[in-house]
Amino acid sequence: MADTSAQTLAWMKALDKKLTTNEGPAKKAYELALRNMKQAIDNESEDEIQLAQDDVKNASSTVDQCLHACQQLHQYTDALQQDREFLVAHRAEIIKVVTHFGTKQKEMAKW
Repeated sequence: MADTSAQTLAWMKALDKKLTTNEGPAKKAYELALRNMKQAIDNESEDEIQLAQDDVKNASSTVDQCLHACQQLHQYTDALQQDREFLVAHRAEIIKVVTHFGTKQKEMAKW
């Protein structure tokens, strides 16, 4: 199972790196959608609200992709828990990845 666990950890690291790369654009899309929708509502403009909905859909899609990556990382973590020896041997690496995506998942879930 060591080969499988090592491969799972490699997948986790790659997915976490992808999450790190995509979290900036996701945050930017979220902030743009929020700003545009607030402005449209403040202006009481149905046309602006309609246009802002596209930004909201785009932001939702982008954030959902990041949250899906977090969900996959949870599944990989669950798989690693079956190999106690591997967990002990690679504890620091695993904690680093889990801490990062756990924090990002909480943040993005609020969006």
